[in-house]
Amino acid sequence: MTERLTGKERMDAIKSRRKNVRPDVLPIWFEDMDYLIERVDELERKNYDLREDLAGRHSTVEELNEKIDELYSRNKRYRVSVEKIKRKIESNDERISQLSTEPQFHDPSGRINTLNGQAHGLETALELLEDDSDA
Repeated sequence: MTERLTGKERMDAIKSRRKNVRPDVLPIWFEDMDYLIERVDELERKNYDLREDLAGRHSTVEELNEKIDELYSRNKRYRVSVEKIKRKIESNDERISQLSTEPQFHDPSGRINTLNGQAHGLETALELLEDDSDA
């Protein structure tokens, strides 16, 4: 019964036999030739599979880079929108301060109406931001 050799052991055996013959003679055993042909075929298939895998990964990297660019742009738009809202809030704070010193707004119901109007403005700004995020 013939002992099964690993691929490395088989290659080492072929190399060893080659070293033990004269350089001008090329004895080749059919079993060795068949093994080497099978091994080359196997390595070519592996090489092809690896290239296919690499191509798939490359397209995935491109898709991820596009997504990163998209998220970066969206983040930039959000920052601009947040700054606009901050300015609006600051403007509203100033306006509320002014209104609170005006005599007609010493009445609590007038102040409530004014504050409700300001809150509505902020809600509208927030809705604009949320609409922007859906785009």
